[in-house]
Amino acid sequence: MSTQDSPAPRDGDGDRDGPAGEAAGGRPSRPTLRDVAALAGVSVATASQALRDGPVRSSTRQAVRDAARKLRYVPQAGGSMLRTGRSRTVGLWILNRPDAPELTEGCSFFYPLVRGALQALESAGYGLRFSALTGAPGEIAERLATVAASGSPAGFVVIPQWSGYGEYATALARVGVPVVTINADAGAVSAARVTVDHAGGVARLVAHLAELGHRRIAYLAGPGGHVDADLRLVAFYRAAAAHGLRVAEAWVHRVPYTIEGGEDGLRALLAASDAAGLERPSALLGGDDYVAAGAIRHATGVGIAVPGAMSVVGFDDVDVARATVPALTTVRQPLRELGRVAAEQVLALIAGTPVEPVELPVDLVLRDSAAPPPR
Repeated sequence: MSTQDSPAPRDGDGDRDGPAGEAAGGRPSRPTLRDVAALAGVSVATASQALRDGPVRSSTRQAVRDAARKLRYVPQAGGSMLRTGRSRTVGLWILNRPDAPELTEGCSFFYPLVRGALQALESAGYGLRFSALTGAPGEIAERLATVAASGSPAGFVVIPQWSGYGEYATALARVGVPVVTINADAGAVSAARVTVDHAGGVARLVAHLAELGHRRIAYLAGPGGHVDADLRLVAFYRAAAAHGLRVAEAWVHRVPYTIEGGEDGLRALLAASDAAGLERPSALLGGDDYVAAGAIRHATGVGIAVPGAMSVVGFDDVDVARATVPALTTVRQPLRELGRVAAEQVLALIAGTPVEPVELPVDLVLRDSAAPPPR
């Protein structure tokens, strides 16, 4: 995403000094944002946006960071809040790996979550700053710490998505900024966590399929290292064992959380099952609704009737679950509530009130994509 330069804000960051090097009286001066902007060849407004992970081109952001690093520029916490005394903004950041699909562009999962957070914040007189950051763990930790050091936002809601991204929590803790994580793994540094019952949701899906009479259940799990995907995969094996179901190795594949991932995954799964001389599964659990939708598309394209020959179920209950033919049986995550609770928790932390981890329940939504197995 890119934006045009806007008029330079009055950041209160010491820009009244002259160029970095000497201040009045010959004493060394602290490099200012204006110095960083001049070295990077951008406006002060653009430099400010780049250092706060605002909507600027990636090449511009990198140029500004390089300039800041060369000048050893450190933002003053609270510079832009001198007029009000404190920030009235909370940041919501989604973290993503460089090799992963950009999920904020290709799915509707995050929209109700952001809406829930925004409504809670607006009712308390706060604004929301939203961004999706892609990069290695250390790079993202540095970027968030730079934003935090600016004094705005007053608190952070972070969706790590991937295991191994806990460095951001350590970096933010050093700055002293309140942080709440959504669907982080249990090893996350932040004790303020809001999650949903992933294991319970998978258990209910497997139980539903078993009650319909299915004994051969396959699983297109989400990508390895994705926090939700890893939790759901463990839950799938546990649930299958609880119902006495044997899960063949050929019936479990890991795929991206995309429609194409579901299409390619079912194609590979059926090929592996046939190559192993196994009877094909009568039911399939998609790691999320997009994966399940892709599986339905592939099944329909190769003449496998859903649910007549194969039942398919998903997870999340996003908009695509109601658009598939047949409509998708799935588990509903309370996404709006997830955002609302996370926002309320970070507001409590900003006010100095301790919070406890929260796990929200999920609901089984029965539609038309699951039926008893063919006889």
